[in-house]
Amino acid sequence: MIHVPRLEYNITLQCNFGCGHCTHFSNHLNETFPKEEIIRSFRDWSGVLRPGQIRIIGGEPLLHSDCEEIISEAVSIWKNSKIALITNGFLFLSMPERFFTLLKEKHIEIEISTHFIHDAYVNKMVEILTMLAEKEINYQVVNSIHNWYKIHAGDAHTPKPYISNPQHAWNTCVHKNNCLTIHENKLYRCPVIPFALLASRKGKAAGEYADILSKYIPLEHTCTEEEMRQFLHLQEIPQCAICPETFDFISIEEKFHTRQGGKYL
Repeated sequence: MIHVPRLEYNITLQCNFGCGHCTHFSNHLNETFPKEEIIRSFRDWSGVLRPGQIRIIGGEPLLHSDCEEIISEAVSIWKNSKIALITNGFLFLSMPERFFTLLKEKHIEIEISTHFIHDAYVNKMVEILTMLAEKEINYQVVNSIHNWYKIHAGDAHTPKPYISNPQHAWNTCVHKNNCLTIHENKLYRCPVIPFALLASRKGKAAGEYADILSKYIPLEHTCTEEEMRQFLHLQEIPQCAICPETFDFISIEEKFHTRQGGKYL
């Protein structure tokens, strides 16, 4: 088996925030993926890859009604990998006690992303982190406030691809092979590719995405070891052109005001 630093499973694209320029297009998509498909994919890929970390992510993964079972199965199947839950944390307040027992007993790594600085948001976050501390749940807070950048051209409500020099976009890319993503049991270089394509096909993003990304071939779990090594060693590809050549960071205010339907208070 081939070692990779981490592997992402997006179990739902629904999110209670909906920030503009989400790399998973969660402010445009609301699909939730069946637990049976996710667990089957765990089994298929566990015989191919050995990730240092399996990242259960969204959207907001706590919105998935079977999140608890999915985490438990990940622990059981990916025995040599650390299991991480990537969340904005706000739904912890409504989770049952047994969920926290699972997190604690199975040593789940918790990453809580912070997004805003408004008083109501900060007060709620303090409440959440205090609760986790009282339950002796370990967590890491990841600052997503000041490093949020545009992933597509056009405004936040009508995504369209950049037409960049693929090499320049690759040089800028923060994903590279650090965000390997499984979607529909296929391996993608990053989350932008499958979810920009999905948004385009559903009429939620410009058709140019489909024109460019439909030629991308993700990897199947039945691939050979040599095919996997070639896949992992690729650098820029033509589809990198959909992403920016330079970082164009957006302000907290812009990020907040381009939210679509997300409610966290």
